[in-house]
Amino acid sequence: MLAALGNAFGGIGFGGASTSAALNSLKDKQRSLEQEYRQEGRVRAEAALKLGELRHHLAVQALITALEDKYPLVRSNAARALGASGDRQAIDALMRRSQDPKEPDSVRQSASEAVEVLKHSHVDQLD
Repeated sequence: MLAALGNAFGGIGFGGASTSAALNSLKDKQRSLEQEYRQEGRVRAEAALKLGELRHHLAVQALITALEDKYPLVRSNAARALGASGDRQAIDALMRRSQDPKEPDSVRQSASEAVEVLKHSHVDQLD
């Protein structure tokens, strides 16, 4: 039965050196994908901060979208950038993020701080 399963999945053997080599190959691929995932997240996180510096309504929309990113650092940086933008249209999205119990503390805190900053902002919406 194991041999049949192995053949169904491209001839992967279930014994001896071939199994060990297949597992090592899968582990290497997993490490590579995890590293790529972290790198992509770091790039998006840095981009979120840079977008916040633009102080433009299109950047604000992109940052609101970034609050849904799969990588917590991106969501946290997007929240910080939205707070710095001064654009109060982001308050609702930030409030949802700050109250989401599934969010890491760092994201909830960044979103809460951004809400407080925006509540005291005199900018209703950017151009």
